[in-house]
Amino acid sequence: MPQKKVETERVSVSSKTSPKSSVSWSRQGVYFGSGVSVMGVPISPTTQLPIPNDELETQIVTWVDFQFENGISVLPFLKTSFKNTNEIIDLLKKEIL
Repeated sequence: MPQKKVETERVSVSSKTSPKSSVSWSRQGVYFGSGVSVMGVPISPTTQLPIPNDELETQIVTWVDFQFENGISVLPFLKTSFKNTNEIIDLLKKEIL
């Protein structure tokens, strides 16, 4: 069955001074106007990222998903199918043996 590759970029921003402080967002569908800041650091409306500084660490992570034509993710579908198939085989073994 044909599949399509779907990529989603997420921005993760964490504080260098307070390791428990972090925030993340999807780059698709999120737009910050001027005047927005994260942990006191302004977000650039051009890059949609915090302005480079010494206080925050910014990472952009690209998540990759392969989906069937109907939008179902391939990997979770295969994991569920494998689990269900094993359960059926175990039930059949109990009946036959």
